[in-house]
Parts: sequence; C-alpha cells; structure tokens
Amino acid sequence: MQKQRVLPTAWRRRDALSVFVLSTLTCARSWAQEVATLRPGEVIELPGGRISVLGVDIRRGTSTRVSLRLRATADAKDSWYFTNDAFRLLAGGIPRAPDVGISENSPQTHHVSRESAIDFTRVFSIADKTDDLVLQLRIGDAVERRRLPNR
Repeated sequence: MQKQRVLPTAWRRRDALSVFVLSTLTCARSWAQEVATLRPGEVIELPGGRISVLGVDIRRGTSTRVSLRLRATADAKDSWYFTNDAFRLLAGGIPRAPDVGISENSPQTHHVSRESAIDFTRVFSIADKTDDLVLQLRIGDAVERRRLPNR
C-alpha cells in the first residue's frame, strides 16, 4: 500500500482557512456580546409590552447610586405582569438587584392593564465606584441589555 502524498501548499491552505474561520467566529461572538448604549427616551421592546427609560441619575462618590425613571406600557392584547426580578444592573459585570423599600411607589410586582402604562422608579446601590454599568431587563426568555452612559 502506497502512502498518499499531500502537497505542502494544500496543508498551508487548509491551515489558513481554519485560522480564518476561527478568527471570524471569534469576532462574530464578540460582536454579538456588544451592548448598545442607552439613548435618552429609548423604548425597549419586551414580550407583553415595552419599557421606556424616562431618566437616568447616576451619583458617583465612594459608592455608586443609580436611579432609573421608567414607564411600562402593556400591549393591546393582555395585561402585563412583571416583578423586581426583571431588573438587574450589571456593575462591572456583576448583577445587582434593585433596592427594595425605597418608597411606597416601588412595589415588588407590577401590573399594567392592557393598553395602559405606569411610571415607576428603580434604584440600585453599589458599594464601590464603577463606570461599567449595564441595565438588564429579563421577561421570560427575552433579555435586553443597554449600557448606561458615563457622565
């Protein structure tokens, strides 16, 4: 049985193609992980309705305090229910839950009647100083992330 001979150029082409494919996949993965910056007044579409960001107040010092004024609008079909668990602030990649008990206008569960809207505030307190802040909204399997602007 005679050994089949492979030309060195064929190996080089195969190696080059493999490197190209792997580098393309790596770039595509990093592009998929890019998080868009939150725009003033942006509306974020979610299953059952949408969240509008009415205002962002970031106070930095030895700690960081983020206050978000939000509006939830339900679709025309059904009422919309969601809890505080739908909101996370990723601070340096670490998920933080909103503060509870900040005010009476900040219930744990929100009910928005169909074709209706409610305004509310979510406040996050972070013990350290960080500029890498990402708002994460999760309703069911849908996850939306927006990077908060550095001010």
